[in-house]
Amino acid sequence: MNELTQLVPGDIDFSIILSFFKPTELIFVTGVVAGPAVAMLFFNRKACKDHGWFPVYIQCFSRVALDIGLIVGIAGTAIGAVAMTIAFNANSNVEAAVSIALTTMLWGGIFVGLGYFAHNPNIPITARIPGWGGVISFVLSLFALVYMMLGTRLNLYENFMPLSDALVPYLIVLGLCFPCLRLNGKP
Repeated sequence: MNELTQLVPGDIDFSIILSFFKPTELIFVTGVVAGPAVAMLFFNRKACKDHGWFPVYIQCFSRVALDIGLIVGIAGTAIGAVAMTIAFNANSNVEAAVSIALTTMLWGGIFVGLGYFAHNPNIPITARIPGWGGVISFVLSLFALVYMMLGTRLNLYENFMPLSDALVPYLIVLGLCFPCLRLNGKP
């Protein structure tokens, strides 16, 4: 155990409470969850006429938060872990990367909890996203992802773009997900 403590720089000044209220991580999780929730809201127009748009949006948000909240948190933690690895090697700002690695998972868990408690089975919604909604969700997620990468305070093009060693494993997994999605027959 003492060997591991030698790898951690001694001048790290990190407070989880102060990092919890930084907008970078919250904007990342909110941006990724908001796209599919809004697209799902437009798909449930009939429920909006019956129950109003705000309760239906809350149900769409709760469904999306339950489905992808932790995945978004894990994705943000992976970005933070990659940034920590790069920051430790470059002796740059490690606190920003540690903040991203820890608080995105925390916000993802909070969104899952909010989704669980906001779920109301009396308001039926269809958990589908139209094709244009998928494109909008992907674009919003991409913007949130780039915003998160900029939040690491590392050079975006040098460390993350276009195909860095840090992103290749994740892109391989993403590439394998698309054929699996087609082969399982689920919408």
